Amino acid sequence: MSRLVEGGLSDQEVSAISGHKSMQMLKRYTHLRAEDLVSKLDKITRPGSEVY
Repeated sequence: MSRLVEGGLSDQEVSAISGHKSMQMLKRYTHLRAEDLVSKLDKITRPGSEVY
């Protein structure tokens, strides 16, 4: 599940694929990697980047 989220699929899309009936169960099995989070934060906090 984690790789699907990291690949850009939404929670709803991953839930439809995995068959999880609730977001709580989906989140239980979705583990984000710290290095991916750092990379994303770097991209949006870089000078000149636009944050929405």
